[in-house]
Amino acid sequence: YYIEQYFRAHQIRFIALTDQFDTADASNLHGGIMLPLKNMINEAYALDIGRKIKAQARQAMKDGEYIGARAPYGYRKDPADKNKLIVEPQAAAVVRRIYALYLAGHGTQSIAAILNRDGVPNPTRHKQAMGYPYRNGAAHNDHGLWNRTTVSRILRDQMYTGDLVQGRTKKISYKSKKMASVPQR
Repeated sequence: YYIEQYFRAHQIRFIALTDQFDTADASNLHGGIMLPLKNMINEAYALDIGRKIKAQARQAMKDGEYIGARAPYGYRKDPADKNKLIVEPQAAAVVRRIYALYLAGHGTQSIAAILNRDGVPNPTRHKQAMGYPYRNGAAHNDHGLWNRTTVSRILRDQMYTGDLVQGRTKKISYKSKKMASVPQR
């Protein structure tokens, strides 16, 4: 559509160097036929590779391997095996304290205030202090302080009960950034 109609209608010149195609070259009509076919083959190849990568990741999850890029707060990746998590003592002590405060009746806002009062670095600051090149999505607003959302996320995360939970969401399509929840069994 783009090569045959859109580009021509909008006087856009399209050049594909590796395919030796140029819309300005009227003698290159066969290239206009071959290019979409090559694109379809490339698309099929990309889909096939994606399926294989997803299958390998699913198998790794079934085998109990951690496949995330970064370890969650309170853990670090085992230097001997990147697919295993080990407890990071400093942060794990903070996680245990959060649970203890919650069980003692404190709410998430109160727990965040206690941690801030005691000067406990939040997960982002802790990871940075440990030398990890880490920046969270809200890093521009991160002043190193705890907030109720972070505390709540830790309290709800099943990882802190000792269960390795992965694959809760999946991409709807490789062309989309939208995620869908995966039904739990």
